[in-house]
Amino acid sequence: MYFPASIPKGFTLLETMMVISLTLILATISIVALGDFGNRSGQHEAAQIILGVLEDAHARTLASQNDTFYGVHFDTTQVVLFTGGTYTAGESTNETYTLPSKTSITTIGLGGSSEVLFARLSGEATPSGTITVALTETPTQSKMITIYQSGLTEVTN
Repeated sequence: MYFPASIPKGFTLLETMMVISLTLILATISIVALGDFGNRSGQHEAAQIILGVLEDAHARTLASQNDTFYGVHFDTTQVVLFTGGTYTAGESTNETYTLPSKTSITTIGLGGSSEVLFARLSGEATPSGTITVALTETPTQSKMITIYQSGLTEVTN
């Protein structure tokens, strides 16, 4: 029977370095992809917060809750649901909703106003228009919330 003098065992330094470099490349790609996904999900969450507050104010007004009507005030990083005909900062009945970090309201297209009021009985929105939510790092990636005169709302990319 023949036995070779030496049988190589284990991995060479070159093989080990190649495995480590491939692992680092895959890890880098994964981190970048997950970071982008996190930003986009924050933007989606911000749009859903705004849409939810608008729908809540609309529903409360139609239901004549507390015999008043409701409105929504927009700031760069927050949305405030308020009661009555005008927004007053610091009012105890105001409900403030903060947008996720890395997102902001970039455009308030409500004819120069930063608030929307809903009419009792009809639920019509005054004024109608659009709100744009974007990533602070990449403002070109945005979602637009449209507020129709009827009081209905929708989100588009």
